[in-house]
Amino acid sequence: MSQLTRSAALGLALAVFAVLPAQSVVLPAQSASGQESDRADLALTKIANRKEVRRDQNIVFVATVTNRGPDTARDITFRDDLPDQLNGIDAACVFPDGTIELTPRPEGIPSRACDVDALEKGESASLVYVAQPDSNITKEERRIRNTAFIAEAATDDPRESNNSDSVTVKFIFD
Repeated sequence: MSQLTRSAALGLALAVFAVLPAQSVVLPAQSASGQESDRADLALTKIANRKEVRRDQNIVFVATVTNRGPDTARDITFRDDLPDQLNGIDAACVFPDGTIELTPRPEGIPSRACDVDALEKGESASLVYVAQPDSNITKEERRIRNTAFIAEAATDDPRESNNSDSVTVKFIFD
């Protein structure tokens, strides 16, 4: 049974940057005063390092937010709230400049978040979350769905339909 180390999990996050979604074209918005306001299409994608997991195996989730433009996105928070069937082990935010920051978990809350000051058009930031299945999973709960989402951003997002993504992992009983 293989265990994924913290460095391997963070390495997976860095690999995500090699596959950025295509850029989209968005026309500028007008504010109430008639002046253009900043707009940025923020898109969140989520992947997992495996489709099936056993009781003592780690699973790595990577949620990546990409700014598809046209402007710089500011004050972005994105989150990954683990479902009850998963226990969080560790998490880190990976920023566009390569900086990695471990994210502390508030006591009793199975959620992690990344706060990003700014993402230029084409830049991405990721949340890497290492988890393990809970020891009390029942056969009725064998499919585990995990969702990440953009919780807030100061810049107007003209396309909010791509602000969350989910992956489903199957729990294998031994």
